[in-house]
Amino acid sequence: MYVIVVGGGKVGYYLTKALVSAGVEVTVIEKQRRRYELLQEEFGDAAFLGDGCEVRTLEQAGAPRADLVAAVTGDDEDNLVSCQMAKRKFKVKRVIARINNPKNEVTFQMLGIDETVSSTKLIYSLIEQEVEVADASELHPGPAGAGGQRPGDRRRHHPPRRGLDRRHHAVGPRPGVSRRNAGQGSHDPTLSSPGNFSPARSAWKSKQGDLGAERWRKRH
Repeated sequence: MYVIVVGGGKVGYYLTKALVSAGVEVTVIEKQRRRYELLQEEFGDAAFLGDGCEVRTLEQAGAPRADLVAAVTGDDEDNLVSCQMAKRKFKVKRVIARINNPKNEVTFQMLGIDETVSSTKLIYSLIEQEVEVADASELHPGPAGAGGQRPGDRRRHHPPRRGLDRRHHAVGPRPGVSRRNAGQGSHDPTLSSPGNFSPARSAWKSKQGDLGAERWRKRH
């Protein structure tokens, strides 16, 4: 497979480097001499000095036998011309054009360019997907996970309501405990009414009476 890359900028450089590493025969065309010399130092004969929009340059670079031409310069018009020349003049089977302005994509397709690549459009589509996923998660929360939380619950903070214990978030008194005794530290169901004494409470009062009698005897 033989590939011609038009444009030796950053995109063209890394594309050519990747193709060379993959063992693909490639030629990168660059019209600026200083940039061309840098490419030649690394890629040798794979770098070609010339304007990829000219028929002569494409012919000398081997366009008649190329399987693919990728125009990746920073100018949409140059990329369009290079791809059109390669496809119409040299019958290259496949051409790919880099598009800097997404609005030009329709024009490229109408003029017969096989594929276009727009970094702006790609990044925008990724951001758009993230926004759609975020909106969907807000509208349709997933099933509750560990601890009964759903995705996004951790981001919401609800302050304790009135009547809730702010330390434990317990809703009111526990079952069997009257409101009169709630908050006094006792949750014994047998204390739900003042006249209801458990054996433990009776023993405690008896012990308190014995201690009081003992203190009275010591004083007198």
